[in-house]
Amino acid sequence: MDSLLINELSGEEFACASGNMHACGHDIHTAMLLTAARMLKEDEDHLQGTVKLMFQNAEEVFKGANDMIEHGILDNPRPDAAMAYHMMIGKNQVGTYMYNAGGIMMNSVDEFKITIHGKGTHGAYPHQGIDPIN
Repeated sequence: MDSLLINELSGEEFACASGNMHACGHDIHTAMLLTAARMLKEDEDHLQGTVKLMFQNAEEVFKGANDMIEHGILDNPRPDAAMAYHMMIGKNQVGTYMYNAGGIMMNSVDEFKITIHGKGTHGAYPHQGIDPIN
């Protein structure tokens, strides 16, 4: 699905050897989505309409949702409703589920860029440099 450019050094038998480790919560999200799929399939006879299960990849690089929409995830059939869920480990008590009937209530990513200018100097002459941290 997607992963992070991290070498896994766990030494586990199942450790990722490609240099693209799943070092975030995707395992939990995948398990939840597959469990929901299984539960819905088991009760399929009582469902009305079509259910689409989506897993947003590449959220860390701000591209996943837009790419999915551009490739038609919300088309044919267009959903009447959507529900999203995100893990917030350590933020909510076990067994707590929050929802919102009108708007967005999810984690998000932001991006900003900072350019720092300074002037290097020898440690004996700090007054001749410009410390960008200060």
